[in-house]
Amino acid sequence: MMRDPPHDAALSEPENGWNWLHVSAADRRIALHFDLVEEVVDPGPVVAVPGAAPWCRGLVSVGGQLLTLIDAGLLFADRPTEARCVVVLSGLPVRTALAVDGNLLTHADDEAADLRLDAAALSGHPAFQPGAALASGSGHGSSTGPTDDPSWTAPPSSKESAR
Repeated sequence: MMRDPPHDAALSEPENGWNWLHVSAADRRIALHFDLVEEVVDPGPVVAVPGAAPWCRGLVSVGGQLLTLIDAGLLFADRPTEARCVVVLSGLPVRTALAVDGNLLTHADDEAADLRLDAAALSGHPAFQPGAALASGSGHGSSTGPTDDPSWTAPPSSKESAR
């Protein structure tokens, strides 16, 4: 079931300065640029994927399409999210979904976020590449986060670097 994004005017009027969707994930505030957000949906059944990376919760069906569900808490913090809400991401090498604890429903300025992400920043992230949830140089599921791949760094707009 699709949830209406907060403040529809913010989506249709980017000039008002509200270009970020703020979500929480494992006690971290993450701002996702609207160029990255396709839709926000309620979590449905998750199908586990044997041998997947720890940050891969499994597969979810959104609009009849199976998407890899990535746990934002495990990827960008130190513990899993409660996955109360799923953000479908677009503009990346593969269409994926991000499990978060919730939409903060506020348009606090993006400086309040611990991490700010847009499509350009995540396009190079190893977790958002085709086959990333199962592919690893040292065996299935051995990657635990963005720092495991030295080629990806947090975007310069983040208040603190990704863990």
